Amino acid sequence: MAKLELVCEFQQGFQFRKDKKAIIGYITEMKVGDTDFAKKFECADPCSDSGTVKAVGVLRRCNWDLGKTDPLVFVGQVTGDTKKKVELLTQKDMVSIEVKFKFVVYAFDNDANKYYKCFHCNDAELKGKIAKMGENLILDVADVADPRVPKPENYRFHIQIDPADDAQDLHRAVSDSDKFARQWGIKEV
Repeated sequence: MAKLELVCEFQQGFQFRKDKKAIIGYITEMKVGDTDFAKKFECADPCSDSGTVKAVGVLRRCNWDLGKTDPLVFVGQVTGDTKKKVELLTQKDMVSIEVKFKFVVYAFDNDANKYYKCFHCNDAELKGKIAKMGENLILDVADVADPRVPKPENYRFHIQIDPADDAQDLHRAVSDSDKFARQWGIKEV
């Protein structure tokens, strides 16, 4: 069965170079329960010559098995401030595991010779909840900063999000001109 596995080059997300054609992505907003994660990274928008994207995290990987109830998996880099917030969330009894978030992943279209949004939420807030493996929440952050991008200091982050009980759209493209949307989540009646 088909699935979506996007491996992003996170160094390119931090230090964008136009001559390097790589998949890059960002978590542009995230709130877990009552905890907001600040947009502390200002990164290049590869679809714009001078624009930027304010991000909570720079992605390393984004996966989805394409089913309406399948979780979204994000692995990326976050700031020290977000690291502390994740540690607090995972080490205390969480009141809410609800997640509100936005994301965007870009790829390069060789035929059109430009970047395009290959997987994203179309700037709509998505709603879900942290997935569990048994009784354990799938949310963690590294203890040590990643040395491959020394500035800004950043830490590996992992979250798996199940969809809320609502039909939401995830937008996908395989080129700059070939775009479509798929449903994520099922609305309960």
